[in-house]
Formats: sequence, structure tokens, C-alpha cells
Amino acid sequence: MSPILTKMIETSSLPLKSVETDFAADSTGFSTCRYEKWIDHKYGGERFKRESVKVHIICGVKTNIVTAVEIRDKDAADAPMLPVLLKTTQFGFSVSEVPADKGYLS
Repeated sequence: MSPILTKMIETSSLPLKSVETDFAADSTGFSTCRYEKWIDHKYGGERFKRESVKVHIICGVKTNIVTAVEIRDKDAADAPMLPVLLKTTQFGFSVSEVPADKGYLS
């Protein structure tokens, strides 16, 4: 299902290709309905925590249209995702500038 939804996001942004030239990249985490379970030997007993995923996006600065999205595990680094997002965006848009936070520096 993910490839279909990703393609829908990319395709739905294309009507705005004449408007957008500047893009911004960032990521955020989302918790899921699943739980991680582990045994805590130090304090004893079972521990539970919600699983989470990290969503990386690149969007237009003027219209806020999302042009590319990557969903990875919670520990995915930001910097390796930028080339992937940028390549997808360049397929349909003319990109002149992409500001991002310092997580993308490396």
C-alpha cells in the first residue's frame, strides 16, 4: 500500500510545478498502534513502549505541497534521506533552493 500512496502524493503535487521552485525538507516521528516489549533486568519486570516511525518530507515553500515522502524506522537519520527526496522532487519540479535544519548537514 505504501508505494501506491507515495506515488499518489508525488503525482498530486505536479499541477503546482509552475508555481514552486523553493522547497523545504524536514522529518517528524509518529507513534503506531503497536507496542515494543522488553524485560528490564535492572529494575525487574516487563516494560512496554509504543513503536514509532519517522516520516521525511520535502514540500514547497509557497503552497506547502508535499512533493516527496519517505517513511522509515524511528532511528533513520535525516541526512541520507535528503538526496532521495530531492531526486524525486527534481523529477517534476525545477528546484532552486532547499533550506533544511542542521540534521541534514552531515
